Formats: sequence, structure tokens, C-alpha cells
Amino acid sequence: MNEIAVRTHQGEYYAGDTVYGMIYLKVVTADFSDKIQLQISGIEQCDYTPVDGDDWSINHSNDCLRNPYTDKVMANPVEVLALKEPLPVGNYKFPFHYKLKPNLPSTTSISSPRGNWHGSVIYRVTALASNKLSDTQTFVCLGKRTNNAVKVAYLDEKIIKTCFCYDRGGLSLMAELDKLAYTIGETIQLSVNVNNKSSELAKSVKCWLKRTVWMYGCWMNKELAKEDPQSSLIYATYRGADRVRLQDEVSIDAEEIGFKNLGSVKPKENCEWTCSIHLSDSDGVLLPPSTTGNYLRVAYFIQVHVSVPRASDLIVTVPVSHVLPSRNSEWLEWRPEKWMENCQMLQRHDKLAVSRSILESPVYEGLL
Repeated sequence: MNEIAVRTHQGEYYAGDTVYGMIYLKVVTADFSDKIQLQISGIEQCDYTPVDGDDWSINHSNDCLRNPYTDKVMANPVEVLALKEPLPVGNYKFPFHYKLKPNLPSTTSISSPRGNWHGSVIYRVTALASNKLSDTQTFVCLGKRTNNAVKVAYLDEKIIKTCFCYDRGGLSLMAELDKLAYTIGETIQLSVNVNNKSSELAKSVKCWLKRTVWMYGCWMNKELAKEDPQSSLIYATYRGADRVRLQDEVSIDAEEIGFKNLGSVKPKENCEWTCSIHLSDSDGVLLPPSTTGNYLRVAYFIQVHVSVPRASDLIVTVPVSHVLPSRNSEWLEWRPEKWMENCQMLQRHDKLAVSRSILESPVYEGLL
């Protein structure tokens, strides 16, 4: 039985990275003449079904959201090898490379505990050699790199007044994260400073880990939209005059994931806390990664509140900009079959071919 397999040199990639990999082909029939193809693609989708008791902001609750995201360059399989005559019986390997687009959203998968909404971003690399012969491997996209980003401290301050006129002194709140990016399962270290220069007691300092999920409707050509009898549901957006949304946005706003009560701050006191917030829910289940796709966006942030009598709360919102996926377990658990250890590499000149210098570099050490 003929066999095909595909393997990338890593299980995780940042947007803009180059994917290197290998297609393995085992030919046991004398008449094999199918062309070898490769497809690297992503699917970004979300769906929502309204149920009784929903408290979220739903702009258009009667539609389901389900939309594909596909890398335009590799939307269709790309030819790796076209045979002019049958390939002799034997084992073959075909190295390939492909540069990912720079703005790809992170891999994620998130759903409602009630099962009425779901969103995901999944990437796959598929090798094909006929309708019946194919193999697929998923890979994890980590989104954009954060090398040039700078940590920011977030500040709020005010003058405490009684009867709206008598100055009782100032109060300031500052909060900062220990780093810019986290992997799911890690613990956030949040530094909080409250400097109470007033004569009033700051009676509570609290922080919440929160999440907001946005799901957006699919796009279509405006001319086609005019033919839709429900075109009143379609509206123009920032994506341009010739593109419109078929469905409105669904958002699950400021969902509370975790809570910490840090304490209080006496008059004329300056207090600091380092608060540990694990990226899991109350049941210990790891949180889904954040992502910024065209149809699905998942964002985390921490809100810190300081409550003072006779004054509005001080509030600081600290975005947790990057919650990255964990290691790709499918890639880690893969093991080559015995026949892959002795494969012939045919000469190729297609656009996915890999230079000899790369083939002889450490990049291909784990690809036989």
C-alpha cells in the first residue's frame, strides 16, 4: 500500500517565520504517477447559538457565525512534483519551505460552558498524492513576536475631597505586569502600588482577571449583498466600500476569570503588593490562548480597583496582551516509521524546494 507523510521541523511558529518540512512517500505499486502537492492553511471559525438566560451583548442573535480563514497564497494545494512517467517502487522524501504571513492570528480554541458558542484558529500542513493518499499535521501559530515591545506601568490618581470642595489629599494607583507575554499555564506576577497621601482610608484594593471574546460575521461583496432579501441586516464597515458584513458582532464582555482581595491602605501609607494570578479558571482548567483574528478575538486584562469613602474608585486596566499556546503535543508525540529512515531525495526546482545549504544545516537534523 502506498503511503505519504508530512513533518515540519518545529511544532510552533511565530507569524512571519519560515516553515521547513519534509514530505515522505512510500511507493509499492509500479504504476504510481500522481503529482505530489502541499497545502499550508489556517481555519478561523466561530459560531453562536442564542439560549435562554444569555446576559451578553448580542447585536444580531438570530444568525450563526461560521467563517473560514485561509492563507490566500496556499489556499489551494501547491505542486511539489509532477511526474511525466510512473515513479519506481521505493521510498522518497521531498523537503519544502514556506514563509508564513506576518499578521497571522494565534492558534486557539475556546467555547462556552453551556456549549452555545465556540471559536477556534487552527493551522494545518497537508501532503497529497491523489484523492485517497494524504497526511495532515497541525502546527501552532504563536502570533506576532513581542521582541520590540516595551513594558508599561498603568497609573490612576486623584485628589480626595469631602463635600466636593475640601481637599483631603491625593491617592495614586499604579499596576504593572512582570513580562509582556505568557504561555498558558504560567502565573502572572502583578505589581500593585497604592500611595495614599490623603487623610481617608482606602478601604479595599481588589483585582480581577477578566476576558472578552469577540466573534464577527463573515464578509461578502456588496453587489452580492444587494441580492439578499435580508440586506437590511448588512452594514458597511471599515473594511472598505466594496466589502460588508453579513452578520453583526457577538461579544462576551469582561467575563470574570479570577479575583484577589489585596487589602486596605491607611491614611498617609504607601503599600505595595506582588500578586500571583494563574492563567487557569476556578476549576484549574488552563485558559485558552489570546488571539486577534479577522473573525475571532480573545483578549485578557486585569482590572485593579481602589475603593475610597466619598469618592469614586480608582481603576487601572492592565492588558495581558499575549497569552500564548503551549507546546504542540501532536508534533512532540510523532515518531517516524522505519521506512522513512531510508528515502531517496529527487532533484527539484519548484518554488517550495529547499537550498542545499539549508538541507545541510541543523534545521533538517530531525527530519532524517
